[in-house]
Amino acid sequence: MTTREQLKADEERVIAELLRDPRQEIGRIAEKCGMSKQKVWRIVRSLEGEGAIMSRPASLNARKMGKRSFLILFERSFKTLDDSFLSQKTLHEFNEEIAAEDIKAVVEESYYINGVYDWAFILTVEEHRDLIRFMELWRKHYGEYFSKVIQSEITYVLIRNSVLNPNLSEIRDLVK
Repeated sequence: MTTREQLKADEERVIAELLRDPRQEIGRIAEKCGMSKQKVWRIVRSLEGEGAIMSRPASLNARKMGKRSFLILFERSFKTLDDSFLSQKTLHEFNEEIAAEDIKAVVEESYYINGVYDWAFILTVEEHRDLIRFMELWRKHYGEYFSKVIQSEITYVLIRNSVLNPNLSEIRDLVK
């Protein structure tokens, strides 16, 4: 692996950790990624310079990191949400299966909501095929709980974690 490829791989590992928990301390990220704190700091500063990290604790702009984010809405079926759905063990097993299948996807946020749809989450993926594979796995594990699923790609984040996106000019190009 070339130095450039190694740097990109290291950056991807740091990004993955920030997507899992943007409030993580640099030392914890370094520990999880098997890197020095200094290396993680350099990567984080570089991502800030590129606009991929808008503030700290990290408020991330997935698009600037070459990733895609989706808002996914679920309408519940008549099946009651039971312990198998709500179990930490089940969710942990689901996340392990995502990793084992090499699906590059992270659920950044998840909400139980009141309205036409009952559940929503923000999913960030490497490529569209990761979204498809994630949704296939989701349906396999949890499909019986939901009768309808809607997904929309997030093309611009105006505010995340109470942080206003400093690149407001980008939205002008999108809504023209």
